[in-house]
Amino acid sequence: MGIILSDGTLVEELEPPEVPAMMEDIPGGAPGLLPIAALGSPLLVVVPMWNESNPRPGRPEVVRVFWGDDVVSCREWEAPVLPEELEFHVPVEVLVEGVHKVSYDLKLANTNLPTPSLALTLTIDRTPPLLSAEDEGALKFDPEVIGEEGVSYRYLEENDDLLVADVPAYHTPMPGDRILWYWDRQLYDYELVDERTLYQEDMGKPLQLEYSGEMIRERGDGARFAHYELYDRAGNRSARSRQVQLNVSATPPSRVLQWPQVSDTKGSGEEVTFDLNAFNGGLFVTVAPEAIIEPGETVAVQWAAPGAVGSFTTDDDSAKAGQFPIPDDKISAHSAKVIPVYYEVTDLKGVKHPSALRRVRVSRLTSGFQAAQIKEATTERLYLSDVGTSATITLATWFLISTDHRVTLTVTGPAQAGGSVTYPVLTAHPVSVAEMDNGLGSNGDVTVPKSFLQTLARGQQFSVLVMVSFDGGETWPAEPNFPALSPTLFD
Repeated sequence: MGIILSDGTLVEELEPPEVPAMMEDIPGGAPGLLPIAALGSPLLVVVPMWNESNPRPGRPEVVRVFWGDDVVSCREWEAPVLPEELEFHVPVEVLVEGVHKVSYDLKLANTNLPTPSLALTLTIDRTPPLLSAEDEGALKFDPEVIGEEGVSYRYLEENDDLLVADVPAYHTPMPGDRILWYWDRQLYDYELVDERTLYQEDMGKPLQLEYSGEMIRERGDGARFAHYELYDRAGNRSARSRQVQLNVSATPPSRVLQWPQVSDTKGSGEEVTFDLNAFNGGLFVTVAPEAIIEPGETVAVQWAAPGAVGSFTTDDDSAKAGQFPIPDDKISAHSAKVIPVYYEVTDLKGVKHPSALRRVRVSRLTSGFQAAQIKEATTERLYLSDVGTSATITLATWFLISTDHRVTLTVTGPAQAGGSVTYPVLTAHPVSVAEMDNGLGSNGDVTVPKSFLQTLARGQQFSVLVMVSFDGGETWPAEPNFPALSPTLFD
């Protein structure tokens, strides 16, 4: 028999009771799981307030709370029911491990028989997770780190800066289990690394833990102890796993990258000198033999400041027996300058480690130059009668010629009308690749008009002057730095 409400509705079963301590169900988890922390005192059960309540003297309303089939609490009212009077408690002694049903029944004042409620399913789990019996559940690491070398900085570099451990399968894993893992500097310090909750999709799969290289380095080198423990969703704690001792040498050695050696230089300190005028070609930069360079790392030499005219960056493939060649056309731009020379080691993570910087003081380049020539002239004379519409000028290649060089070439001399006149043949002209091989004017494109030459005084010398900037025009000599050609002009 149920309860007939005032509107005629027959209620055969009441709503189930509520247990505030009950955990929310999760996929694959135990239904109505109670946390272990809630089992140390009587368990609160709340009965929902019912409709049509009208208790009075002689006609009480009665609620009985059941744990399974047993009545664990009973209360009756002959006056209106207060909210706090709907709270019941299940005794601690019946809160034993297993799956239980909690329910109640209600007899109203105007009925003779009680109406039952729906039952609420509860699970009590007092059994902690049981670790694998093999080796007391100890974590399993790569055999490479178990030996004397242990967890080295090299191992971390080669393994994405991670140390991975396998957790041996334990008994009855369930969704909601938590695993906490530790990296101790002293035995049993319980220095937490991280924790992880397992879900239904994790069931039946291998379980791995990660120790980051950053954490390992932060906690220093020496003997370290790795272990873990498990908590099920109810809060039962497993025994701790056996601690695995690992030797750690994760701190990379200090980079000692001494300055490089530069061939054809004099001196042994931070600054050395390089005499361009005594140089015969074949300049090499050698990495210091004491430099710490690990297998797989790359080395590049930097000649002069990056971006500067005449700067050059080698690559690892260019080295022969540790010597890095510097192209001849990257040398003269540094005439009369002090330049930095160093090398960089790029480690396996892509981090660049610069060496100590060596300063190279380069002398001013003053030798190896020839005077320009006029095709129609002899060494000492030019006859206007030998000149067509223009005279052709050539300039032979010179020592360490480069496309970084700029050439200014002028013809100047005394004028027939008095004073002097100048004709700019070339102004800051960039040397081409072809001119590096053949010199300037070899194809007849460097000329001075005959009309200009006719303005010069006869029987007197005029000059062909050459100034070369070695650094792309950034600096120029105060006066022509190539020998002058000074023939005498005749009709």
